[in-house]
Amino acid sequence: NGLFYEINGQTIIDHVGGVDDLNNATIRVIGDPTKRITRDPVRMMRVIRHSARNGFEIEPTSWSAVCENNRILALCPPSRLRDELLKDLYSGYSLQWYELSRKSGLFTVLFKPYSNTLDARLSDGKTCTELLTATFRTIDRINNFCRAKGIHRQPDYFLLAFILIPWAIRTFDIFRKPTSGSQLFQFSKKLRENLNNNIGPQLNLKRSTRQEITTLLTHLPSIAAHKQEHSWPKWLKRKSYFQKCRLLFYYWMEATRSEPVPEALLSTGKTSHPALPVKQGRKSAYNRRGRPAFTTCTTKSIF
Repeated sequence: NGLFYEINGQTIIDHVGGVDDLNNATIRVIGDPTKRITRDPVRMMRVIRHSARNGFEIEPTSWSAVCENNRILALCPPSRLRDELLKDLYSGYSLQWYELSRKSGLFTVLFKPYSNTLDARLSDGKTCTELLTATFRTIDRINNFCRAKGIHRQPDYFLLAFILIPWAIRTFDIFRKPTSGSQLFQFSKKLRENLNNNIGPQLNLKRSTRQEITTLLTHLPSIAAHKQEHSWPKWLKRKSYFQKCRLLFYYWMEATRSEPVPEALLSTGKTSHPALPVKQGRKSAYNRRGRPAFTTCTTKSIF
């Protein structure tokens, strides 16, 4: 918003040195960064976004303002934070976004469950930060692949569940939890309550979204425990959560073991579907109910 185009002279009007910043690959907040950020904290997310997508350096004063004021991001409407976050998750540059968000402190404001666990080491010796780096790298690769092939992207709850796996391992040790019985129900209940109290209000996630995340994380251990040369029991395949949970498991295998997700599983959501046949015949009275009948005898008349 710092550059203007003068139509008659076909020239750029630049009052803030924006052209020089573009030439120097610099991201700079116009005016006093602290004042601008205080008036609209979401501007911090856009500073990170433009830097991540374009590979530009953030000007030191602007970067300091983002780091020092990261906590006021929580004052913004949660639904606005959610919408801005999803733009970055599907951008194809989520890894660069994650690195900058983590360093600036914005990431833990958006993902409250990670507030005290980013540097924690898990049972395999890796930290949550290392696993999240691999997670976002996987998200970018698959999103870019699906975009190039014309395949539907995964729903919001799926990516959020994927991002929350390291936290679930740290907090609940999910891959060592029981996969059936009353203990599984109790674990699912605790997981849902934790999500409802933390990330749910922070991002204004719908109840159905939170439930889908809970379902995927609850049953992910079942998929991992019964994996035998890519073959699962029939009773597990009949479960409603099996398809998405299996795909989430493959996402996790790519992130942690560098085993690419099978393209066949991604291709099931291609956008080019054959058109459904149109039924011919007389329309029922129910379908015609409430619709005005336009006469062909006169103009500007109905009925």
